Amino acid sequence: MNESRDEPIIPADGRLITIDILRGLAILWVVVYHLWGLSAVGYRLLPAPRTYYERFWERLRDGDGLAASTAFTDLVFRLGNNGVTVFMILSGISLTISATRKRGAVSASQFYALRLRKLLIPYWAGWAIYVATLAIVALYRVPADGGTFRHNFEYLGLIHQGDPHQLIAGLLIFPRVLEFNYLFAPAPALWFVPLMLQYYLLFPVLQRLVERMGPLAFAGAGFVVSVGFTAWLIWEYGSVGARGYYWGGLFPFRLFEFAIGMSIGYAMVTHPRVLRRAFASAPALLALGALGLGLHTWGSWLDARSGYWESFGYPLLTAGFAALVLALVVVRPGVLLSSPPARLMAFVGTVSYTVLIVNEVFRHVNGYLIVQGHQWSAGWWWYIVVLYVPLTVVFAYPLAAVLGLLPASQARGREPTRGATPPGAPP
Repeated sequence: MNESRDEPIIPADGRLITIDILRGLAILWVVVYHLWGLSAVGYRLLPAPRTYYERFWERLRDGDGLAASTAFTDLVFRLGNNGVTVFMILSGISLTISATRKRGAVSASQFYALRLRKLLIPYWAGWAIYVATLAIVALYRVPADGGTFRHNFEYLGLIHQGDPHQLIAGLLIFPRVLEFNYLFAPAPALWFVPLMLQYYLLFPVLQRLVERMGPLAFAGAGFVVSVGFTAWLIWEYGSVGARGYYWGGLFPFRLFEFAIGMSIGYAMVTHPRVLRRAFASAPALLALGALGLGLHTWGSWLDARSGYWESFGYPLLTAGFAALVLALVVVRPGVLLSSPPARLMAFVGTVSYTVLIVNEVFRHVNGYLIVQGHQWSAGWWWYIVVLYVPLTVVFAYPLAAVLGLLPASQARGREPTRGATPPGAPP
């Protein structure tokens, strides 16, 4: 038992299958969130998660089991945008593990050359694929629905998404976080790339800070910074939503999600025995999981109705996820993590970036079907069940291979090793 507590968390090859599994779960959560959200409310804004919590508790209080189960699934789907938070935490973990294990062997210029290439080339490929999708669907709509090619290219129903300004903003990346109209230009799901790009550019500095401050102090500083800047946003503009694109895409509003991931990754390399011994028992892991669930629920509950308390909402939600992630990454891989379903999920995790890119094509087509009034028809169900999710994953693999995003073991046709810090996974 003592030997298992003292063994390193990170295997010799530097890869943890748990991180791949978590990425796979997170990307499928995001995909289902996109599908559910578009089907539930169309292109309108979804209500805050608190609304879905209240609805679930009301159904439970009424004793209506069927309605409560439906409300619970709606709540789970509504929280699917939190998959991005998981990606940010995992990216902080992966980058810090790699940098700490190499102990300065990789220069800042080498880091930027590698990481920016793997972030930006897929981004521009995704931009081009989405623009091509708009054009192909517009060509179909001209004879099918009437109107000019330009109108059909720029509009889907009342949604304006393809004008030249949107295309240029998407191509240049940073305009997406400087003006609300450009946040989702033109491929909506790639909004997180400018945020991740800022973290990548700052990572060498942040790495030095976590080494000097230690993981706990660094995570605490990230929490304070995120809360402080979000509180300023509420004070200056009245609510987070008034300038939500600042909060969603600009450093340092969401620094904590990346900082706590870095703290976990640094501790996994430098203090593995402490983590192993702290969470070696099942009760300790269950307590950590319960803490994570409680913090996440608390953070999700805080919204615009909470006033300045809303500034604590996302950091608490992030802390909850971090606790859950920590509980999973420190546990020794056993039968469950090496089972076929887990390995399949790990495979999805290695191509998660291209899953997101490919899914935008299917999501746009789904939007067109809904606008045309085909939702809930037999043909729509066939499209969703047979094509939407399955082909998203199927097509993601060859795209990842073309973009050079596959881990070395998969690219060479070998069986994946026991791990997961894939170079092609998104943040």
